[in-house]
Amino acid sequence: TPAAGGCSGSGSGSGVEQPGGDAGVLQRQPSASSSRRESRQGDDAAHAAFLEAYPDAPREDVEKFLVARKMNAPAAVSMYARCLEWRARTLPVQLSAVESALQTGTIMLRGWAKDGSRLVVFRGSLYDVAAAEREEYVLLAAYALDNAIRLGADRFSILVYVGGIPGAPNAPPDLKFIAALASTLSNNFPERLAKLIIYPFPWWGRAIWNTAKVFIDPKTRGNVVLLPTFDGVHEFVSADEIPVGIGGTDRGELDPYRLDPPGAELPAAESQAAAPAPDVAGD
Repeated sequence: TPAAGGCSGSGSGSGVEQPGGDAGVLQRQPSASSSRRESRQGDDAAHAAFLEAYPDAPREDVEKFLVARKMNAPAAVSMYARCLEWRARTLPVQLSAVESALQTGTIMLRGWAKDGSRLVVFRGSLYDVAAAEREEYVLLAAYALDNAIRLGADRFSILVYVGGIPGAPNAPPDLKFIAALASTLSNNFPERLAKLIIYPFPWWGRAIWNTAKVFIDPKTRGNVVLLPTFDGVHEFVSADEIPVGIGGTDRGELDPYRLDPPGAELPAAESQAAAPAPDVAGD
């Protein structure tokens, strides 16, 4: 079993001698350059271990899954094996499987955030479990993100509107949906989330957030931005990328049966077969 990468070893590289302990024994401390060298060596070992298990894995998959598991090769390989099984079982998403959720207009793939990430808009006010089951909304989100990646996006920002819309269901937050969505994102789209922007976030929503965030890994939590009003959204997304009615100026309507922006040429989806999971210890 390959050793986990990314950890500095206790080599004998050059360093600065420092007195240590009460006995005044001189101890050799590793220099910054030797620590960086050992870290690179560990990273190289992690990449080699991953590619030994999956030699045909795309480079971006190797990088993202290793980073997601802090360069721990066995854990990254195990995570990748589960993701391949999910991809084979789920992708490409069939339109018939998400049509009811699509028609609600809850999730839309728009243009770009200011940092260059693809923008996905989630209008929480339109979320309606009477129109589509919770699992279908999660599948719809996967459909949108898969489309974004096939359109060339490396990362995406998700803009979540939780304000009211006249005539919409305006249901309270569904914590089970949030948990399922967070799990799908972190397990199958690692290192893809640039920002998750939630607005207008009410003061009483903190209690809901404190409950929901336990389902989200710490790194993803660090990319969450909670804004009390629309004003702060402009720092991340231009108003002309956001539909009217939720604070933006874009009056264009998308075909409800396509999540890609107007004029985009979406490549044909390829079926994805799961590779057998290698016998690698660790998780």
